[in-house]
Amino acid sequence: MDLATPLRWLGWGLLVAVGVWLLFFLGPARLFRKLRPFPIPAGIARLLDNPLRRLITPPEREVEQMGLKPGMRTLEIGPGPGFWTLAAAGRVGAQGRVCAVEISPRLAALVARKARRRGFSWVHVVVANAQALPLAGGTFDHAFFVAVLGEVPDPVRALRETCRVLRPGGRVAITEYLPDPDYSFPSTMLRRAEQAGLRLRRRRNFLFGYTLDLERE
Repeated sequence: MDLATPLRWLGWGLLVAVGVWLLFFLGPARLFRKLRPFPIPAGIARLLDNPLRRLITPPEREVEQMGLKPGMRTLEIGPGPGFWTLAAAGRVGAQGRVCAVEISPRLAALVARKARRRGFSWVHVVVANAQALPLAGGTFDHAFFVAVLGEVPDPVRALRETCRVLRPGGRVAITEYLPDPDYSFPSTMLRRAEQAGLRLRRRRNFLFGYTLDLERE
């Protein structure tokens, strides 16, 4: 069987898919971001926790690569449906702590229910704005953002607040993925991080995104 024709159609299909995504990225997605009351509607956020995503990006492996270790106290900003939250809780264990700060009360309640069902009593969910964290300074060893900072009106302020609640030398992991319409380029994100008082330790690139491993100065 001649594979040239199917491969050609596959190529055209991928090209069209990329074109459609770019149109959405540059148009309706940006407009939708300005109109929505929260960074992402709760109903849509629930769809982000699905078996296909777990197959492509296993959260247990990712939180380990972020630098999370047993016994750590970590802060997650914008957990959405809790895709990363439970993996982080499993990683730090009962001797650690996970604090998930979510601006949407519906999503915060969803994450809290999931943690209770798993018996993760060391997961604490707080309804708050990332730009004004109701948390004591120097509380955490680690913090992470996954496809979140592009949705925050003032990302530098959110990062400064994160630095405030970290202990000296605390670590921050920022992960950005395509095709997230709020995707920020690495140079942009690094500039924001430096303005907030973070320095780069390592940058990890992968097929559709990157992770910046940062440290509080």
